[in-house]
Amino acid sequence: ESKRSNGNKEEAGGDGDDEARESNDEARSDRAEAVMATVTIKNLTIWTTEEQLHEEFRRFGEIEHAIVVRGNHQVSHRYGYIKFRSEESARDAIAARDGSHFQGQILSVLHASQKD
Repeated sequence: ESKRSNGNKEEAGGDGDDEARESNDEARSDRAEAVMATVTIKNLTIWTTEEQLHEEFRRFGEIEHAIVVRGNHQVSHRYGYIKFRSEESARDAIAARDGSHFQGQILSVLHASQKD
């Protein structure tokens, strides 16, 4: 028997390695799907709220959450994220709202990347 770094015992060369690899692949796929269902919205006003983002983008599909990124003293960094339940909703939002006007600003709406 050999010990893995997480302390679980598995047979050397056994099916455990395949199961761990499949589990890692599934987790990676889930993260990729979450990223594809998440959009970044740039060029918001400093006054834009999560509720306003939710209201503006809900027509494209069910939203899990909307976030306006804020720094010290809750001052907006003028961008945010919306996580939709489906990739299709995210694509529709990007197609319809990228380059559109919202609260006097021209929005940049794009797929969130894992680096964002």
